[in-house]
Amino acid sequence: MDLLLVAGMMATGVYFARNFLSSLTNTLADPDREKHEQARLQAKAHLERLRKGKNTGQSGDETVEDDTTHRQGSKSADLTLNEYENVIALEMVAPEDISIGFTDIGGLEDIIDELKESVIYPLTMPHLYSHAAPLLSAPSGVLLYGPPGCGKTMLAKAVAHESGASFINLHISTVTEKWYGDSNKLVRAVFSLARKMQPAIIFIDEIDAVLGTRRSGEHEASGMVKAEFMTLWDGLTSTNSSGIPAQIVVLV
Repeated sequence: MDLLLVAGMMATGVYFARNFLSSLTNTLADPDREKHEQARLQAKAHLERLRKGKNTGQSGDETVEDDTTHRQGSKSADLTLNEYENVIALEMVAPEDISIGFTDIGGLEDIIDELKESVIYPLTMPHLYSHAAPLLSAPSGVLLYGPPGCGKTMLAKAVAHESGASFINLHISTVTEKWYGDSNKLVRAVFSLARKMQPAIIFIDEIDAVLGTRRSGEHEASGMVKAEFMTLWDGLTSTNSSGIPAQIVVLV
């Protein structure tokens, strides 16, 4: 009887020790494991909700319907996100979760009209811009400038709400990592996630904090992040197999 009791206690001790070591190993291998898992679940839920919203949307234009169906098929195939895209997914906001529209903004009618022409129409009617000359193509970015409190962030949210686009409210701290090279991978993940979620708007407040003037004395990692960001931003004008430009706009 005593032997059975000792054997049972030893087996229990081995079981708990093995679980503890397994948990410790996973924590050491990926200190941000819980954060990454939370981001993965949030991104998956948002993608599914966005796809359902697209499927229930009705359009009278057959071209728009065909293009939407094509994008839905691509999005279904791109549901798998890597660990860096999962981190960026925490900054993602669904358009239906944004309560601000153009009707809530007063005194900026001229700016709103310009945003409709440069952002809203290219995102909602991409087929009109698929065969346009380079000078007539939609811009890949819009600069909102002005003193603090003039409505730049509110305009960006209203654009995402009105266009039905996924809104990536990117914080500079999100793409700042202590490990060498990880910041570049996170910047690359911003644009790869936007492609999977397109139409998408990438909003970066206080852009000068990360993309300021290049200086000879700045750290090598900072220069690499700037180069990575500008290279990927410049590539947004590329088209897919059907000739439709990427439906991604960067608001800064």
